[in-house]
Amino acid sequence: MQRDATHAEIKSLDTAMHRRLILRFGTFVAPFAAARELGAGFGFWLGGPFADDAEAAGCAVMTRDL
Repeated sequence: MQRDATHAEIKSLDTAMHRRLILRFGTFVAPFAAARELGAGFGFWLGGPFADDAEAAGCAVMTRDL
């Protein structure tokens, strides 16, 4: 969620029982390059949509095992 022009929020989550995290960015276009680089720096890699996630079509999806 975007807080203002320079701040965004990643929703808080409970990872106690989870084995994998997925980040989904709007598209593969240039404005999201910095977000993809940041994710890669934290161990996320580019992958495909999770299961039948139709909303992820055309999005950059990054995954990280916990």
